[in-house]
Amino acid sequence: MNAEIPIMFTLAMLSVGMWTLRVTVAARGLKLAGAGIAAAEALVFVLTFSHLVTDLSSPVRLVAYGAGVAVGTALGLAVNDRTTRGHSELHLVASGDRSDLVECFRRNGWPATSTLANGPDGAVTAMWLTVSDAEIGDVTQLAEESAPGAFWTTRSMQRVAPMPARTPTGEVSCQNRA
Repeated sequence: MNAEIPIMFTLAMLSVGMWTLRVTVAARGLKLAGAGIAAAEALVFVLTFSHLVTDLSSPVRLVAYGAGVAVGTALGLAVNDRTTRGHSELHLVASGDRSDLVECFRRNGWPATSTLANGPDGAVTAMWLTVSDAEIGDVTQLAEESAPGAFWTTRSMQRVAPMPARTPTGEVSCQNRA
């Protein structure tokens, strides 16, 4: 096997993976970390690009570069997901008085805040809660299971202070009343 193919793939994967990670880190407001990653990424990019342009007539090298870019993007996003130390907000709107839903989130240790409001089709419960990014998957899963048909969004928070400690009461799911 020609060593050029795995080298091209690896360089492209590292370059784009670092670029993806740099963008996500900088978007979280971690400017110095983003700058440090950018410096390393620039060096890897120069190596990658100079290696690529030495022979643009090789379709196998071009495919290896494209595959490296794809894998690098996925890898950069996966590293970001695993290293995220931030917080996200869940905003949920469910039809009717869903104080049971709010209590469900609270019993699971997530400090939900809610209000009754008027939606386009009548009364709704609007609920907000802020959780660590590591928990956002669990929170959205609970929202989907406990309030199917509810409208909900998540967004990344830049600053959260102070964040209450999560103290679940042992319950891991809530019965859907909708």
